[in-house]
Amino acid sequence: MLGLPCDRPFVLAVGSGVERKGLDFFLAVARILNERRSRPTVFAWIGDVDERYRSQLAERGLWPDPLPDYLRFPGYVPDTAAFHRAADVFALTSREDPFPNVVLESMDAGVPVVAFAGTGGGARLAGAVAGRAVPSFDVEAYADAVEALLDDQEARRATGALAARTVDERYSFEAYAGRLLGMLAEVSVDEPG
Repeated sequence: MLGLPCDRPFVLAVGSGVERKGLDFFLAVARILNERRSRPTVFAWIGDVDERYRSQLAERGLWPDPLPDYLRFPGYVPDTAAFHRAADVFALTSREDPFPNVVLESMDAGVPVVAFAGTGGGARLAGAVAGRAVPSFDVEAYADAVEALLDDQEARRATGALAARTVDERYSFEAYAGRLLGMLAEVSVDEPG
């Protein structure tokens, strides 16, 4: 779907291309990593990019024109599961994001997540079990974390496996339904009559 060779390292982000989601950080990390590495790493952002924000990024020199071969922006895609499965690393570059489902989707696919610490529940999961949480908005540290995961296939697999188990045990629909039923049982016991 992205026209990538199968052996090309692939970093994925999914979300609206707006400032809160950290598209500027995503672009900076993609540039840093591709300037460092002899082997190109593709960064793909799945989701519509706000045109006003894109223009602001271009004015600030952050949106390259033309786009380099390592950047892909296919726009909105209704089903992103194939992208999550194909990715080597999921990039959560948000400035704040309470608990994005896209993190759980990547975890479920066994893909490690890199996030900025202190930005929400996805970042907490990344730091605890799903990948790496780096100092807030430090794009060099972010690039280092992505690069470390790309360069260590065993660590990437182990982190991805732990992330997938965590989703199965704590965040699956069955676990969610079980917690709801448990809360309902507590309410039923506490209610008179």
